[in-house]
Amino acid sequence: MAHIDLTPSEIESLVGSRDAATGIEYPPQGLVPYYPWLVRSLNRLAQSSAGVLRVERDDANDTTVRIAPGRCTLNGVALDYPGATQDLSSYNNDTAILWIEDGAGSPSLGIDALTNGFPDSPHIRLASVTLQTGVITQITDLRFESLLSHQKATAIADLSLTVSNPPTQSEVQAISDKVDAILSALRSAGLMSA
Repeated sequence: MAHIDLTPSEIESLVGSRDAATGIEYPPQGLVPYYPWLVRSLNRLAQSSAGVLRVERDDANDTTVRIAPGRCTLNGVALDYPGATQDLSSYNNDTAILWIEDGAGSPSLGIDALTNGFPDSPHIRLASVTLQTGVITQITDLRFESLLSHQKATAIADLSLTVSNPPTQSEVQAISDKVDAILSALRSAGLMSA
């Protein structure tokens, strides 16, 4: 795909505004000093490739994180998460894990201790956050574990059924139940829409 440069009038119309996706401000020509703007812009650019649902330290206090707004899909349902801040002080000297799950058609933030693990229900992993002596010491981004993963369908036992001629009602029901189990497993694995 060919790249098309902005015209001078297009550039001028952007000055003083911020890019909606990255948050980078378009500076005026001759900005002095330029260095703080450059560092802020590079930082935002580095984080923007996956800024949706990003978990980062919040300025509120040493134990609070901010979850960026974003859109995700769980079980074929598109969810718009508005973003939030979350105090994790109850996980001091521990590691908290955060995820998004479907709360009856609206996104819900899930939090638990790492030792308890993620839920078995469909979810999007966001981050693990380690706190030591009342301070967040590490945030590990886990969003790509959901993005770059392949979930296997639940194992389903073979039917192992010899069908009589003509088939009995119980044999037909067993076949129907097995087909339902296969379809359910495919939906749960995200390989088929509901």
